[in-house]
Formats: sequence, C-alpha cells, structure tokens
Amino acid sequence: MFKYLLEKVFCQVFLSLVFILFTSHFLVYTSCVHKHNKKFLIQDTTLYSPTKFTDLTIDRSKFVTYLEKFNIDSNICEDILSFYERRENQFAWFTENGISEAAVNFSNLVDLYKLQLGDSTIKLDLLDQIYEKLNHDSNYFYKHPEEIYNVEFFLTTSFFNYAHKAYSGIYKNPKDLEWYIPRRKKNYDHLLESIVKKDKDFSKYEPINPFYQSLRTKLIYLKSIFPQLTELHEEIKSLQFSNLPVDSIPKSIINYLKLLDEYSYDQYDCPLFSNYIQSYQKHHGINGSGQLDSITLSTLQISPDDILKKIIINMERMRWLTDTIPNRFILVNIPDYKLFVFDSSKYQWEMKVVVGKSIHATNIFAGNMEYLVFNPYWNIPPSIIKNEILPSLKKDQNYINRNEMEVLSGNEVLNSRSINWKKYKDNVPFTIRQKPGPKNALGKIKFIFPNNFNIYLHDTPAKSLFTEQKRGFSHGCVRLAEPLKLAEYLLSYNSSELKKIYNSDKEMKVILPHPISVLICYFTAWVDINGNLNTREDLYRHDEKLEREIFGKVK
Repeated sequence: MFKYLLEKVFCQVFLSLVFILFTSHFLVYTSCVHKHNKKFLIQDTTLYSPTKFTDLTIDRSKFVTYLEKFNIDSNICEDILSFYERRENQFAWFTENGISEAAVNFSNLVDLYKLQLGDSTIKLDLLDQIYEKLNHDSNYFYKHPEEIYNVEFFLTTSFFNYAHKAYSGIYKNPKDLEWYIPRRKKNYDHLLESIVKKDKDFSKYEPINPFYQSLRTKLIYLKSIFPQLTELHEEIKSLQFSNLPVDSIPKSIINYLKLLDEYSYDQYDCPLFSNYIQSYQKHHGINGSGQLDSITLSTLQISPDDILKKIIINMERMRWLTDTIPNRFILVNIPDYKLFVFDSSKYQWEMKVVVGKSIHATNIFAGNMEYLVFNPYWNIPPSIIKNEILPSLKKDQNYINRNEMEVLSGNEVLNSRSINWKKYKDNVPFTIRQKPGPKNALGKIKFIFPNNFNIYLHDTPAKSLFTEQKRGFSHGCVRLAEPLKLAEYLLSYNSSELKKIYNSDKEMKVILPHPISVLICYFTAWVDINGNLNTREDLYRHDEKLEREIFGKVK
C-alpha cells in the first residue's frame, strides 16, 4: 500500500518531472553555489559503494522544490545532493512498509548529543509531531501523501545540519579566528548509511579524529559529575591562602581532585599527596612544586562551568582538523610551549619550545618540512631591522660587527661603518644578515617547511629561556630546546656523523629523506596519552574570540 501511495504521488508530478529531470542537477548546483560562496572547505575524496536499500525512489522535482523553498545552506545542499545521487535516489527514511527504524536511530543519536554536550540547537520537532500523529492514525501518510517528502527531506537536512554542527563546527572561515590550517570537508555519508541500515554501532563511522574523541569523552564524564564538582567548588573558591601547612589540607580539595581523577586515596598522605599535586600542576602548566601554592589554588578555584567552556572551545578547534591523523608528523602546541613527535600515528616524544610573544604571535598553520640548514645565516626580517637594529645602529656604528652581522647590497658585502644610518627612518635599502657562529640567533640548525609566514623551527643560543614556565619570547618562529635530537630523528644519522656537521662553521643544506607534516596548533585544553585533562592559559586570547562565536557575548 505504501509503495502504491508513492506511485500515486509520482503520477501527480509526472509532467513537470520530464523537464526537471534534465535540469535539476544544474539548478541544485547553481542554487548551492550562489547562496553561499565558501571556499575554505576542501572536499576529501573517498570511495563509496552504492547499495540497493529499497525499491522506492525520490521524485527529482520534489527534491529541487524542497531545496529551493527552504533556502538550504550551500554546504548542506551539496551534501544532500551528493547523498541521494550516490544512493541512486533511493529513499533513506522510508521503506515499502512506511517510515523506517532509521528515523528512531537518528532521533536517539540527537538526544544523546544533547544530553552529552548540552547542545539543544538541533531540533526534531517535526519528527515528534509525525510520530504523535501516527500513534493516533496509522494511515496518516495515506491521507497526507505530501508529508512523505516533507519528512524525508526534513530528516536528511536535519542529519546534515547535525553532522556539520557535531563534527565540522561553525561555518565561519577559521582564518578570521587566526587558524590557517586548511579545513577539509568531511564525508558524512558512511555515518548516515550506517544509521539508515540500522547499524547497532554507528559511532565507528563518526568523522572525528582521536584528539577530539578523547576530549569529548572527558567532557561527557565531567558533565556527569557536574553537580558534585560545583558543590565542592563552592567550598574551594572561598579558601584564602598561598601555601597550606601539611595538616591543613581541606577535605573539599581532596574530594575535588578525586573527582577529577587526580588523586586516588580517601585521605591526605604527605608524600603521595605531594606527588599527585605535582601531577596536577604539570597537567595545568604550573611549576611542579608539589605544594598547594597560590597559583595551584587559583587553578583549583576555576569554576567547573569555565572548565567545560574551555573544553568545548577546544573541541571546536579539533573539529577543524582532519578525521584521521597522519602516520608521521610534528605538532607544536603554542599555549603548551611544547613540540610533540608522532610516528606510526602514535606519540613518541616531546621537547620544550619558545614561541612568539603576544605582540609577535606565532601563526597557526600547517606545512611540510622539506630540509634542514646547518650553521645558517640569519636573514633579518625588515620589521626587526626597522624596530630594533636601525635604532641601535644610530647609537652605535659598531653594532653590526659586534653582533657578527654583515650588510649586503645585492651580493656585495658593504662596510657598515661607511653608511650614514641616521638618514634612514623606516625602510633600509640593504640586506642585513647574521653570520653563522655562537651569536647567531638561529643557533646551529634551522628546520624549513615553506610557508607564507616565514616561520620555521630553529636552535637558539638563549638556552636559559627553556627553564621558564611560560616561554613566549620570540618574534614568531619556534625555538627548540633539543634541535640535535630532532635532526637525528629526521635524518636517521648516527650521533657522531651528525655532530661532525653540527660542529662545523660552514652553512650546509640537507634534504630530508622523507618530508614530514608540521602542525602549528593552538589548544588550551586537551587529553594526554594517559587520559588526563590538560589546560593552559590563553596566551594570545584566541579563546576569547572563539568563545564569542560559540557562546555569544563574553562576560
């Protein structure tokens, strides 16, 4: 009967179908393109195998009318078009017997999303209304055949709205949020097909990367204990002390740390508690004294609500990464002042780094490291010449020689003392570079991954800065605490061979045998390999800008 009902609907639109069948593909693509011209998403190419799910197929005229009527966003529009084309226009939410169990599966998925993440923006009110009407009248669709297409396209549109929200994040161009890592358009078809096929475990088809998945799991856990955290936090936030004596640790702090999985015992035990506090401090970027000092206390006094916000902000950033991580890559997390090496898609080791100070913020972007330069010259950027070197030269003509620099006009080295530096105010018509040697700001090695920001990783003679907890000191490039270790890993040289090159004074370019991906990222909350929540301060105040996009006005 249901199949007959659909055939009846098809007959009503047969004449218009003849024309639209040939034009709808063009019309839909045209409407998608003209409504929203967003170029910051790049389509991933994935394999897709069409399957015969049902004999019921969609009337293309209804398809086009729906898309035009509801002014569907371009990203959603293209996803819907692609989904039905790959299904050979088969219905997704209806079978010959009526509305399928897939609708219930999707409704349950949305309910779980709302419960776990506290996001109620995805609404399935129409579906609820339809089920209510079916409960009262099982022949509802027979009496109202136009509702079949309304429900079909409503559910498909709702699914892609949900998928974009849950897995891709906000539509805003990430470059407006200082994020220059290209976003790739995610493929949700496998997830939708698994729902339509009534797969019991469709979570394995979710287009999310491991970083996002770990942070989402932590968010779900913290939301489950939110009332207890809030109650304990009310007690903790009233405490006023800088360093607590051993016998005065409030029970509220112990219970709070236990809830956060930062402490495993019921009562205070001096050596063990000190070790756990040290771990907590490490997880939150605090010097590991093992004592409940004022900085540690102020971190404990951050409200659970603000912790959840920070997690959600960083989950948004993690949505912007690809679903799968590369097999081998380097990740620099700016707020953590750390570089991480991943091989075989697993964490291997890390080192301290120095990043750009706030006024010279390190850019967030991705590149491919191609080569190293040992004993490099440092070609000083015009901005540093203008703001730092030129004022020094006007006071001290020996500044160039004293800092092992040289001035060039083309390829000719000039005598810097013969130049009247006082006549230059902004632009200097010379190249100034620092020669290889112990004073060179790039140290003994620089690691090059071509980019538009002129940023690279490099050694530094200022080793003492790595003892600082907060290491935002550079002009934007990333300084490495252990450059030789990274070079040895990338080149697969033995130590003696590498040190021979390292200790020479001659500039030498070495091509990497295998280029490696580099991600310069900005995460102020993440889950480490041991399952611990880590948080850091918002060094460049990027969180504030993203918070406004997600939550509205920042208080």
